[in-house]
Amino acid sequence: MPYIASTLTCDQKYTHFSRNADGFLTEIEDKTVVIKGGFGLATKNFVTPTGATLTPITDEQLASLEQHSQFKMHQDKGFVKVVKGGSADGDKAASGMTLGDKSQPLNPQMYQKKDEDRPEILSVNTGPIKV
Repeated sequence: MPYIASTLTCDQKYTHFSRNADGFLTEIEDKTVVIKGGFGLATKNFVTPTGATLTPITDEQLASLEQHSQFKMHQDKGFVKVVKGGSADGDKAASGMTLGDKSQPLNPQMYQKKDEDRPEILSVNTGPIKV
């Protein structure tokens, strides 16, 4: 069973559409695949996942995703990766992937990397924090 490893912050719904007789786009239900996100988001227990989120999919869904332009773009940018084979580990799957996207919540480490002149001050929305 293949898995999709994702380092996207939010869930991603990949949908195929077709035109009906009136010319309107309609969603093709059996070709819709939802890939779980959650990288960099704290859970209700304040645990922030550091590895990729794994979503099991069928071979038919994989064939559908390989034809989807947005999935290809996410794959080229390193946000999603196809993992084939038995079981998979999110931390191992995340190696070589882009970790987090621009919709990820801000955290103190982001500020520390940007302000190398003053690494002791981390400016967060609540004000400066001394380390």
